[in-house]
Amino acid sequence: MVAVSLVGLAVALNLVGLAGVATGLLAGGGMTAVVLAFAFRGIGENLLAGLFLAFSRPFEVGHLVRSGEHEGIVRAIALRNTHIRTADGRDIYIPNALIFNEPVVNFTRDGLLRAGYTCGIDWSDLAARARQLLLDTVRGVPGVLETPAPAVWISDLAANTVDLTVHFWLDVLDPAHTPLAVRSDAPDACRRALVEGGFTVSSNVSSNINVALTGGLDVRGA
Repeated sequence: MVAVSLVGLAVALNLVGLAGVATGLLAGGGMTAVVLAFAFRGIGENLLAGLFLAFSRPFEVGHLVRSGEHEGIVRAIALRNTHIRTADGRDIYIPNALIFNEPVVNFTRDGLLRAGYTCGIDWSDLAARARQLLLDTVRGVPGVLETPAPAVWISDLAANTVDLTVHFWLDVLDPAHTPLAVRSDAPDACRRALVEGGFTVSSNVSSNINVALTGGLDVRGA
């Protein structure tokens, strides 16, 4: 509308013989338009991206998401930015244009999250018996889901150990069993079961549970 008005005024000035004034007006107006375009470009991109996010809904308030290097619980979704809270208590306001142009990982869209860890037993131990023991144990941990079912398999024949990987699923929206509690209880129960079962357990135990849960995020408080 501003551009149309400037052009109309310039034409009128030119008709009455003020061509110099019209040229100056167009030059100044054109420069102003360029400056305004650059100034509001980011705002426009974020607003447009916010509209697209509102229609596509890749996440909702309360979801645990990762976009670029940022990860946390979604607290609010506005037209210009999305507010997330990280595990260490930081509040980050991400411009929607960045989210729209980045891959978005939604960890809690259906409430399910797979977690697990790998531990090693001695080569002289019976791996098949250890697998069954670990499977029975993790099934009995409160908060571990029956469906999808847990799984245990030999993941590596290392130099000094036979490595067993345990995977299980949990419901991050379950108010009775927080992800952090299940993440702690499951490997501890398996550790005790192996020790009590007479297995030689390696001290080199690695967890492959999602890093988002290690910071103590509680999605129930979203």
